[in-house]
Amino acid sequence: MDRRRFVRTSLAGALAVPFAAEAQRMQPQRVAFLTLNPRSGTAAMTLNALREGFKELGYRDGENLVLEHRFADGNRELLRPLALDLLKLQPAVIVTFGTPATEVAKNTTPTVPIVFIGVGDPIGSQFAESLARPAGRLTGFSFVGPELAGKNLELLKLAVPGASNIAVLVAGDPERPLTRTVWSSLEQGARTLHVRLQRFQVPSRVEQLDEALASMAARRPHALLTLNDPLFFAHRARILSAADRLHLPTMFQTKQYAVEGGLLAYAPDYADQGKRAAQYVERILKGAHPGDLPVEQPTQFELVINLKTAKALGVTIPPSLLARADQIIE
Repeated sequence: MDRRRFVRTSLAGALAVPFAAEAQRMQPQRVAFLTLNPRSGTAAMTLNALREGFKELGYRDGENLVLEHRFADGNRELLRPLALDLLKLQPAVIVTFGTPATEVAKNTTPTVPIVFIGVGDPIGSQFAESLARPAGRLTGFSFVGPELAGKNLELLKLAVPGASNIAVLVAGDPERPLTRTVWSSLEQGARTLHVRLQRFQVPSRVEQLDEALASMAARRPHALLTLNDPLFFAHRARILSAADRLHLPTMFQTKQYAVEGGLLAYAPDYADQGKRAAQYVERILKGAHPGDLPVEQPTQFELVINLKTAKALGVTIPPSLLARADQIIE
């Protein structure tokens, strides 16, 4: 090789190194988002907050970050196919919203890190060995399911002191760890508040929800507490309509129910968790191990009271409870 050709070849090689490094650096990170929830309400709000969190960290969707998302719209049978579809895209991290999506993601891939949001019992569900040190490849944000359910019951009783028989809509498998611990917390709260609980279990289908609502109408409770589940949220109009027909004060674990006519809602601020989840994802993308990142519990909760509904029901909300509300619908 002559000297001039050698110089040209060497120079091209030297220039190629930084260009290749820059190209590699500019490759967008791919993150997946999976949930059993419908494409509206809490899940959509959480996804938007996740996007906002990434934006604040300097990521731009479609440029240096690609955020893929899949919603199962309350159909549990769709979760695994959707998870497999996301895995074909080779995400660096999967963000899950809710316990069912987290469980499916965990069982579908043995390697991809998972940051969960809105999981009620991460230890009982075997997503983490402890809150301080999860130890595996999952970490994220818990909504403290048992404690939240107990608080829902307490606030409902404060709003409607005369309610002694309270119906509770529960979804999914009654033997799941989260379901058992939540119900145990509710039973303990019921003993303290001197109320009786009427449990209506809805395994997985809307037809079973209709049967539960018909059974509830026959038993005539004084109030209704509905636990969080994507099936319930997807068919919330059925629940709200049944409660309206029965003239029932209601408590929900998702804000939108109260906005659409429920009496009360008390729940964590999932938008806050979505933003914080973006920070966890970034730390993992930069080399942190999920098992070293503590599972965080909610720091912000929202109490929503619908005074229009209270007036229609003839319920007088105590001033002390109104003072605690984050949003009052009039």
